[in-house]
Amino acid sequence: NEGFIREKFHSRFPEEIQCFISIFNRLMDETFIPIPGMRIAIRNLTLLGVNIVLLTNGRDRLAIQKTLSYWDKEDKYHVKSLAGKLYGSHTSGVRKPNEEAVNSIFRDLNGSGISTSHRRTLLIGDYTDDVKTAHNSGVDSVLFVRGNGQETFRIREPRPTFLITDPKELIGIVQGQRLPETREWVTI
Repeated sequence: NEGFIREKFHSRFPEEIQCFISIFNRLMDETFIPIPGMRIAIRNLTLLGVNIVLLTNGRDRLAIQKTLSYWDKEDKYHVKSLAGKLYGSHTSGVRKPNEEAVNSIFRDLNGSGISTSHRRTLLIGDYTDDVKTAHNSGVDSVLFVRGNGQETFRIREPRPTFLITDPKELIGIVQGQRLPETREWVTI
């Protein structure tokens, strides 16, 4: 995101670029927006016995927990609270795509009696840093993409293990009904 801001705005606003980046980073740290349909998918995955945690680069843990707690009150899908399963730079001291962000979660879960492994883990995200984090950590990744049905993009390295356009597709992945992604170009 910072690279995008520099690329698109530096030539027109060289004096203001650091201010833009600072404001953008603050807003990203204070904002947590779920992927549409993800809460229902989380509910269904939870019913299948899948352990779910939230990994974020957001630095403001209290703001994110406040949002998650609000969702708990408004939860018509009966999703188990994610507020207590929140991991990120505020807990591990590192940010995605550093593999230590994922490794610290493994240590915490295994230390609390929840047996998990890299082989049985999916890192789901909507940004290339999520795929890089999974790749760096040795876990499979799911890249969630959305578009207008007319955009085409090339899948870059590191490639996501799976690519989805609807969170409901996660059920098929978890149940082994989807093969890893092989396409070079994707229309979204």
